[in-house]
Amino acid sequence: MHFENDAAFDRYPAFKEMTFDVVSRERNSIMAPRSAKKIQEYQKENALANEKEYFSGIHRMVIKDERLVPGQKPKPSKAAQDEDKDDGEQIDAEFSQERDDTLQTDVEPACLAFKHSGMDKTQDQVFIEGLLPILEKNFGLLTPKPDFVFGFKIDMFPSELTPRLSNGVLQLIRVAPGIEHPFFVIEGKGSSGPIEEAENQAIRSGAALVNARRLLQQKVLGVSQTETRAPDLASWVFSCAWVPRMAEIFVNWLEFNPNGEPYYHMNLIETYMMNREGEIQAFRRAIHNILDWGLQPARKQALDELLVGIAAAEEAAKEEKRAAEEDKKAEAKRQKAAKKAGKEA
Repeated sequence: MHFENDAAFDRYPAFKEMTFDVVSRERNSIMAPRSAKKIQEYQKENALANEKEYFSGIHRMVIKDERLVPGQKPKPSKAAQDEDKDDGEQIDAEFSQERDDTLQTDVEPACLAFKHSGMDKTQDQVFIEGLLPILEKNFGLLTPKPDFVFGFKIDMFPSELTPRLSNGVLQLIRVAPGIEHPFFVIEGKGSSGPIEEAENQAIRSGAALVNARRLLQQKVLGVSQTETRAPDLASWVFSCAWVPRMAEIFVNWLEFNPNGEPYYHMNLIETYMMNREGEIQAFRRAIHNILDWGLQPARKQALDELLVGIAAAEEAAKEEKRAAEEDKKAEAKRQKAAKKAGKEA
């Protein structure tokens, strides 16, 4: 696993630009200044709190349950907007000065919960074992157990496919038990832990997610078709290392060298100082952007198609195995009959 290998990242400028665009693009709303101040006050008041206590509170302040998306309601007058402006406790959103180009001027953004887009998360959940792309015992590494993992709700994918998938495939889909196809992890450390510890955990957790998706792809495409000198555009995910004073957003991704050996990378996208109002606002924007990216319909459709392909491949493999066993039985029966006929002759 490679941390901050800029030379590798720079080999693929289009891919690099794509990852930065996901994190940094403008949104329909921004965090209200008063909400950023509340977060700063929380940090001061809980500076010495233990890791679990600190992040159980602050993650709800930074990552909201809802966000603004293009809506269909007529936009109210400026006076009505001022009268009905949110107080910061529900979505902490104010209209951005720069309107998103996807919105029409006469349409008001609507509030939509992430869970209504299919998102779910787990907390302090141990990953399925054996997915770290290095030998855990040789390096003394434990199975990842991220503080937070974001992915899809289990009921978001066709239920009729589940009986057609092997237990091994289901484990790859549910790397973090309780959700499917996770795409974002957060690793936090309290005031006594350096951010390097969170980074080390993030690279392991992210690599496990990337490896799981790579193995799913191989169920359909085979090894030779996925191992080319290029970033694997189907498996990259995001991770976050977070301590009270700062947070970092990374992209975790995979490339293969010319010999087919996989290289697992984690590259920094942005750093946020959590004592600065503007950077707290930018941090929420980045996380909400990542969640929207992970939940976008195109990704879900691709995952649906992948599962259908895996189910078909597994059924074909079972049929091939059944046919081979039948051929073996038929050959044994033929040999037995020929041996009997030889004795009678």
